[in-house]
Amino acid sequence: TYVRRLEVNPEIAATRGEFGVVLTAAERAEMVARLRAGNAIPKLQSVLSAAAPRLFSAIYMDQRAGGIVRVGLTKPNAAIERAARRAVDDPARLSFFAAKYPARVLNKLNGEVNSDYAYWQRRGVPITYTATAPDGANVTVGINRSGSRLTAAANALRQRYSHGAALRIISRAAAGTLQSCTGTVNCGNDPTPFKA
Repeated sequence: TYVRRLEVNPEIAATRGEFGVVLTAAERAEMVARLRAGNAIPKLQSVLSAAAPRLFSAIYMDQRAGGIVRVGLTKPNAAIERAARRAVDDPARLSFFAAKYPARVLNKLNGEVNSDYAYWQRRGVPITYTATAPDGANVTVGINRSGSRLTAAANALRQRYSHGAALRIISRAAAGTLQSCTGTVNCGNDPTPFKA
């Protein structure tokens, strides 16, 4: 079979030690390019957060689109886009999209909800999960409630915070401890994966 032919080729078989699987030269090059692009994300996030805190919203790698690094801005800005392209090794892997909220707003909102964890517990709103969406659209809050109790909890959460409209409330069973994710942090086993 195809894979067996790759495994017996000494040049290709050598990639097993590097990536855990055998890869052709083209596949290896793509893996290396994606790793470099992914490794550039923290630096790019820092550059954009400092240069345009009111515009920068989100950053993530879109694997389905060939490892493109998507950068969300609340408003198009050619100067910021040029600065972002200068900050990475492969500017062709960058793509910009319109995002609803700046990262600083979502990160602040996520922090406020997390800080109020005990407040919500006392009011019968068992928060189990919070995360800023990779696309800058919202802060997702998982609550161990359903139906009308979930709706009531969602309304209370939205009323409490100045950017409550940016909250996305989901029913999520308790996982034992509060899980919280911000920005590009790996959010573990979130059952509601981001869809580009």
